[in-house]
Amino acid sequence: MEEPHSTTQQQFLAQAQDEIGHATAELLASAEGLAKWQAVRGDFEDDLDAALKVVFDMAHTDVELRDEFFRYFWYQLPDGWLRGGFPSLKRHLDTDDLRVSAFRELKEELGGLEFVGRTAFRKWLLQRLTWKAMNARRALMAERRRADLQAEGHELEWEAGADKEPSEILMRTEDERRIAKSIAALNEQEREILRMYALDISRTEMAEELQLKEPALRQKLRRALAKLRKEVKK
Repeated sequence: MEEPHSTTQQQFLAQAQDEIGHATAELLASAEGLAKWQAVRGDFEDDLDAALKVVFDMAHTDVELRDEFFRYFWYQLPDGWLRGGFPSLKRHLDTDDLRVSAFRELKEELGGLEFVGRTAFRKWLLQRLTWKAMNARRALMAERRRADLQAEGHELEWEAGADKEPSEILMRTEDERRIAKSIAALNEQEREILRMYALDISRTEMAEELQLKEPALRQKLRRALAKLRKEVKK
């Protein structure tokens, strides 16, 4: 792919058009796009990651490239991404609504993000969707509690001290963007521990999955919750 019009490059441009879009292929076929792609090619595992990096960097100012970038990752998300985590939520919420909401926020946040590869970006996006699903479940549960209380004739009151419980740090966040930025400040293991914790996975299962002893897992969980609490309060 060293020559702009080589057969190999033409094959790659066809792949880029097929997998990402026409605007991306046109960009990579241009002298500017080719130069940008060649400049970052060595930083990624494969050529498609490098192409997505070029598209991502220009998506801030080019709506067509931005839409192709988003469309690519929309279809990269697994259909069953809520499987096992929020079975009750699936019956009450269109998961596409969560995707639309997440991508709408991304349009405003692109300038503060960095693309380091499609695997990492897809994982980050799934984490974002998981937190949005948690908030949706929280809202659904709160609505049910309000309905039950009203049916029983109780006046609605805020639960005193709820913000002091560890689980409430995760489930009672009013600002999704703020919590997302706080989560981004955690390391990968801390994010995974909190994800599993939020999905009500048992400590034993968490320890087995992360290959940790339960006492070590509990300590890491406490630290991750404390770190998250500190980040949220910033």
